[in-house]
Amino acid sequence: MKQYVMNQKGISLIELLLVLALSSMVIMLGVTFQAGMFKAGNRTLNETYLRNESILIIDLLNKAMENADQFSEDSLRDTELKAIYLVDIEKVYDENKKEFIEQKVTIPIEIKGNTLFINGKQVSDDRYTLKDTKFFIKENQLVCTISLNNKESKTDSYEIIKIFDLS
Repeated sequence: MKQYVMNQKGISLIELLLVLALSSMVIMLGVTFQAGMFKAGNRTLNETYLRNESILIIDLLNKAMENADQFSEDSLRDTELKAIYLVDIEKVYDENKKEFIEQKVTIPIEIKGNTLFINGKQVSDDRYTLKDTKFFIKENQLVCTISLNNKESKTDSYEIIKIFDLS
C-alpha cells in the first residue's frame, strides 16, 4: 500500500502557480474596474462642467435680452451672424427740459475668437470654445444656436438652441 506524505518543506510548485494565477486575475479585475470608474467619472465631470457653463451663458443672455426693445439697424436679418446688437430704450429725466426723454443704449452680443462677449465683457470661460455658435434674426425673434466645446477634450460638446422673442 502506498502512503502519500505531505510536503513538509514548504509549498509545491503547483500551489505557487495557482496562487500567482489567482492573484493576478484579482489584480487585473481591480485595475480594469478602477480604470472604467475613472473614465466614467471623468466623462460625467466634463458633462457637468459643460452643462454648468451653458447655464451661465443662457442666464447672462436672458439678462441681456430682458430689457432689450429692438434689434439695431446694424444687425442683419435672415442670415447667420457672429454678432448682434440690441437696443435698450431707457427713459431718463432731463433736468434742463424738465421732462423724460428716451435714450437708446446699444448692447452688443458677439463671438470673438470662439469666446462670447456681452456688452464688451467676456461671458464664457477660457476653458471652452463657442466656435460653431451662431445668431439668427427672423422677424422679431433671435435664435441662438450655442455649441459649447471643451478645449482639452475634443469629443465633449454641448449644444443649445434658445429662442428669444422681442415683442
